[in-house]
Amino acid sequence: MIQYEDDFCNWLKSDNLTDGTIRNLRFAFVEFARFCLEIGVDFDTLSVDVSRQYMIRLNERPSYQKPNQLLSKSTILKHFQFLKKLERYLNEKGLYIGILVGDIRRPQPRKTVINGFTAEQLQAIIDAVRETRKDEYYRDRMTLILYLLASTGLRIGEALRLNISDFDFKYRVMLVLGKGDKERIVPFSPELRELLQIYIQKYNLNKDDLLFASRYGKPLSPATIRDALRVAKRRLGTKYNIDQMRVSPHTFRHTFAKLWVVNDGNQIALSRIMGHESMAMTNKYVQLWSVDLTDAYDTCNPCKNIKISME
Repeated sequence: MIQYEDDFCNWLKSDNLTDGTIRNLRFAFVEFARFCLEIGVDFDTLSVDVSRQYMIRLNERPSYQKPNQLLSKSTILKHFQFLKKLERYLNEKGLYIGILVGDIRRPQPRKTVINGFTAEQLQAIIDAVRETRKDEYYRDRMTLILYLLASTGLRIGEALRLNISDFDFKYRVMLVLGKGDKERIVPFSPELRELLQIYIQKYNLNKDDLLFASRYGKPLSPATIRDALRVAKRRLGTKYNIDQMRVSPHTFRHTFAKLWVVNDGNQIALSRIMGHESMAMTNKYVQLWSVDLTDAYDTCNPCKNIKISME
């Protein structure tokens, strides 16, 4: 089964998936192939029962990244989605004719609270990242990346793919290549325009250059940004309750959405700027942040006038 790994990944490209998604599905393919080898199953003996056994295994095995924890429901859901794609692939190729998923219930990921940074936290994180290195180019590049993420709501992969030619400084818009190679126009602020122009001039960038590249002109990896944020979080410790936050590139995206909603921004515009495929995710942001729950509670607190003594 494992010998079909590359063919499976080539087949996935016809679904217009991102490189990151294909990489994750490749990992899932290898994981499933190893499981099948372990229990003595090949294409001709696959069945819904085999898939069910695999799902049970996933629910019982620890995470590779956090060995003291079981796999998250969202990770198990990704493996479930992989099985559905594998079923399509095997049937199209004639390697297996039948169903793999059947009536196996779709895993339901735990609903988590989406947090965004406060302005105070955002400033502290950017300052902490700048302080992790003395190299001026590194400091300027990281500062601009984080400011761009927070002020435009881009995904980290989208930001790192930007070329200088993607920016229209006159009209303050940029061309962003999003999920599934879908292009969209995203506006940016006068402040970001000024920072970009200073950065481009300072480092003598040409219109065909990547905006964010290594010293050797290579594209940056998202892992570089995540590592820098991890170090910054450690440096800040309990300051501004940063230790209670998930400090990742995607939290900057949530921060943009949060501040947009809090400032009564247009929902349809937010959906288009962020590249949401539907309004569902946008509505989730609105439900979370359109009302300050603490303020609403303080206004309606039923026990506001009740006096209690603990003496």
